[in-house]
Amino acid sequence: MRRRGWIFPGLLGLAFLFSLGSVLWPDPVPVDDAAWGAAESIIAEQGSSGDMVIVHPVWEHGATRHFQKHVLVLGRPNVDSHLSYPYVWLVLAHGASTPGYMGDFELGFEKTVGPLRVLRYARPDAADVRYDFFVSVEDAKVELQRGKDVQPCNEFRLMRYYCPRRDWNYFGQRAVFIQGEMQNVLWMHPLRGWTTRARYRNLRLSDRLMGRYALADPAIDANNKTPVRFRILINGRQVGDYHSEQKKGWQPFDIDTSRFKGSRMDVVFEVTAAKDGMRHFCWLAQLRGDDDAASESGASDAASESGPTGRIQATPDRTPATPAPSRHKPQRKTIPKRDEVRP
Repeated sequence: MRRRGWIFPGLLGLAFLFSLGSVLWPDPVPVDDAAWGAAESIIAEQGSSGDMVIVHPVWEHGATRHFQKHVLVLGRPNVDSHLSYPYVWLVLAHGASTPGYMGDFELGFEKTVGPLRVLRYARPDAADVRYDFFVSVEDAKVELQRGKDVQPCNEFRLMRYYCPRRDWNYFGQRAVFIQGEMQNVLWMHPLRGWTTRARYRNLRLSDRLMGRYALADPAIDANNKTPVRFRILINGRQVGDYHSEQKKGWQPFDIDTSRFKGSRMDVVFEVTAAKDGMRHFCWLAQLRGDDDAASESGASDAASESGPTGRIQATPDRTPATPAPSRHKPQRKTIPKRDEVRP
């Protein structure tokens, strides 16, 4: 009974300490919309539509009203998903220090806007990347085809195009286990009897089309061992024809596209399988150049109304101007922590 007598004084003591802390260490004033808008304008001008934007500290939720054209993460990304991107933006508020998880990414741009620091980091090989199909997933036109029957996959959400027949038959970004490691991939699950197709239109080609493909680890142990056929076409001409292997890990491909260099063409990726159970097929790819002419396929494309929207630009240090005009589909949402694994 005597112990109960300490409860009320104890609660009063805690309340006093909380009040004292609020006076000595007040909560920072939230960043206003003008500062977020200025940061968003810088990223829209200097970056690409599919770049990841990481905001610190995690509780600064004002960011969720902005960056509608980008993948937004509050706090540290899950499973090192940011390492999949050639470029990553950090927006640091209230004097937050630069996080230590950027690995060997190099700082290439920095600007202060009011209480915000806007920084762009580049992967060491980013200068060679002319176009990244993972980053630019929204550029794709996705469809199913069986003979003359063509069904478009127009529903775009969570960075994915969903097809009308099965909810697992979609094309887009996802995190899966490959060789025991969680990785960001382009998921392209085949549907039996149909060709699942992703067409990237009007791309300016460079020296090489490089990438890798795999089955996610759970598919390796499944009863269904049917291979997935993976075809790559440029303007209707087949340039790659591969079949998945029933073993864990990535299989690389490297296609010489120098004969098309400078030309604008459609690049198409197709998957088919005789049986579709547990055929968790994934891939990644980039257009890469062997010279310094990144502006030929970067900044010039960003200004082209006829070209795709998800460019990798090579010259970051320009004075920010007004936001680039939006050509994006209205259903795209800002998804905080969108790289969490979902069933």
